Amino acid sequence: MLPSIDLLADSGSLARGRDYFRQGRVVRFKVAGDGAVEGVVEGEHFYRVRLMARSWDCDCPMGVSGVFCKHCVAVALAAEAGAEAGAEPDATSRTATPRPASPSGPRQSDTSGLAEAQKQIVAVFRSRRNFYDWRSVEQYADIAEAGIQQLREAAHRWGAGALVPTVQKSIAAAVRVILHADDSNGTIGYLVDQLLALHAELCTQDPPPAKKLVDWLIDFQFDGSQDFFTPDVAAYADALGTPGLTLFETRLRNIQSQLPVVIGGEPDFSRLQVRHNLRRLAVARRDPEAVIDSFDDLSRSYQLHDAAKALVEIGAIDLALEFAKRGGSTADGWQAQKCAHYWCELLAEHRSHDDEVDARGWVFERWSTASNALTLARTMGDGWESVAEDAYARLASRSIRDLIETFLGLGLDERAWLSAQQGEVLDSGLWTRLVAVREVRDPVSVLPVLRHLIDSDLEVADARNYKSAAKRLKQLRQAMAAAGVGDDFADIVAELRERHKRRPRFLEELRKARL
Repeated sequence: MLPSIDLLADSGSLARGRDYFRQGRVVRFKVAGDGAVEGVVEGEHFYRVRLMARSWDCDCPMGVSGVFCKHCVAVALAAEAGAEAGAEPDATSRTATPRPASPSGPRQSDTSGLAEAQKQIVAVFRSRRNFYDWRSVEQYADIAEAGIQQLREAAHRWGAGALVPTVQKSIAAAVRVILHADDSNGTIGYLVDQLLALHAELCTQDPPPAKKLVDWLIDFQFDGSQDFFTPDVAAYADALGTPGLTLFETRLRNIQSQLPVVIGGEPDFSRLQVRHNLRRLAVARRDPEAVIDSFDDLSRSYQLHDAAKALVEIGAIDLALEFAKRGGSTADGWQAQKCAHYWCELLAEHRSHDDEVDARGWVFERWSTASNALTLARTMGDGWESVAEDAYARLASRSIRDLIETFLGLGLDERAWLSAQQGEVLDSGLWTRLVAVREVRDPVSVLPVLRHLIDSDLEVADARNYKSAAKRLKQLRQAMAAAGVGDDFADIVAELRERHKRRPRFLEELRKARL
């Protein structure tokens, strides 16, 4: 049982809380398992409220001081309204939004509450605030996630077609939010991607008129309001049908014909967007020849890679394998290697194990790296032993580091350590790994390496280097003790203290490490 708001709130908080409730600012509330009511209220920021029988919490400036604030009033009223409407415990809901019916309940014929539900769902995604700190972005995302769930529940109750316009308005609202938000971590962008996926799903379930859907797909991408989200026409193939796809292509060609001619330099965004849509249109039509024709420069590995992936989407596996292999055979460096890996993955899924082994061997021959050696070893299994020594010799002739990485990856720690003694300059990260696998078995052998790593850390005055040196000193102390020369450690620390006595931050790190 919730506390009486008339007794707990002052007249100002009561009035403003009632206004917030009537304005639909309680964007989310639920009854938790312990009977507490938890809610989120949109004010100057989003505020979280928790109401219990004898206590309450709100993270607004008034609430943290213990006042039963306007946000508490609004959530209490929302909970009261939900109880009167028969809301179930633990049900997340937007204030006054009707709960969805069961699968056997009324759908299109029951329109009661639909307009109000549509209005309040869209309001979840709207905001005039600036979201320039991570906390406000996370708050918005939390509420918007609930809004996406409400869209799904509403579509279940009233039918997919009735909610398509609502999803479109929600997408537009979320895109406008991104325009005044710091979404560098992609949180809001991910929400828009979810909304776009839901839009395609609902359109497929209950297709709108083809012209209306094409108008939306074109306007969303080319009306100038945003240039960072692209609906995938292939996801709308069933909703559009052949006539809709033809109309979509006509509209794209019209846009393309009106674009200025580019002589040299990079094409503008609209031209790139048209090109991308035409490629996805070929996938939507499941036409292998059109897919291939949609790529303008199939001499480049990244385009061959993309073409192979598109061909896989439409089930043209033989062609996909051909294009992936071609992409791995170009001279494009890392992009060619990436495409070659994709070719191997396709062989693993669609061809024999021997075909994959042969391909992995070809990749290793061309790019003799530790990563490719380890992948080949995993693929060959017991057969690796028959080619291992030749592979090690090939690696040694190109890069001792890759040879050592391969030995470490295969658990051949002794061979890794011996290879490291060949005199090639290795980075501190690799030496650190070598020490980690060696110090228990042979602590004496790691002592000079640790001394060298500590001196290397201290070559540059930097707080991170000081922390690293202190950490290595603790490791050195342990290794010296295991080697039976622990009594000499104090002299090493004393010598370092004297040598770096003008580095107070380093001396402080030694103190904190109890050295």
